Amino acid sequence: MTSVAYMVGRLFAAESGGTAERRVAVARKARTAPGTIQNIQRGRLKVVERWEANIRAAFIRLLEAEIAKSQHELAVARLAADRVDSPAVVAAETDLERALEKRRR
Repeated sequence: MTSVAYMVGRLFAAESGGTAERRVAVARKARTAPGTIQNIQRGRLKVVERWEANIRAAFIRLLEAEIAKSQHELAVARLAADRVDSPAVVAAETDLERALEKRRR
C-alpha cells in the first residue's frame, strides 16, 4: 500500500455514510474526482503525483482536526478532575478530615 492509498483510506474511514457518499466527500476534500479516489483505493493508478499534494493536504487537515478534538477532550477531563465533586477531591477531603480528627485527639 502506498502512502497516498493509506491517506485516502484514513480519509475514507473518517467520513460517514455509504461508500459512494464517503468517496464523494473525500474527493471533494482532495479536490479531485470520485473516480480518482476509487482508482487509488483499488490500486489502479500507477502515477499519483498529480493528486498527492491535495490528498496530503486533506490528510493533514484530518489529523489536525483529530488533534484538536483530543486536546478538547483532555481539557474537559482536566476540568472535570478539578471539580469539587470529583472522586479525587472527595477522597482528599476525607483524608484531610481524618488527619484533623487525629490531631485533635
